[in-house]
Amino acid sequence: MAKMAAQHPTPHPEINTLLQELRAGAQTILGDQWVGMYLSGSLAAGDFDPRRSDIDFVVVTEDELVMEMVQALERMHTQMAASDSQWAKRLEGTYIPLQALRKYDTAKALYPSARVGGSFGIDQQGVNIHT
Repeated sequence: MAKMAAQHPTPHPEINTLLQELRAGAQTILGDQWVGMYLSGSLAAGDFDPRRSDIDFVVVTEDELVMEMVQALERMHTQMAASDSQWAKRLEGTYIPLQALRKYDTAKALYPSARVGGSFGIDQQGVNIHT
């Protein structure tokens, strides 16, 4: 996983714009819950194929999110998916608490997730989150 810190985290300008929008929106919604945003999958590994790859990300939070934050994230992702960006419906990522990264617990493996296609919900996450 590669932490998304730079203005140009990928060699794809349109994807960079989308990731900046995602990061800004998530930071605004999460406030003090925000820890960081990381790219994973093919973008992080360097084998991204614009014809078929999705855009994998993980947003790490301080704690589990309250329902109001989850609903606000869902609204944000719905708006992004409805935009003119060809990439917005190819976002796939999870909002996961820091503690869950430290210790995987199958009993607590349900986290807010953006899905390819533009939907958003609470999904079961495996040990290898979006790798």
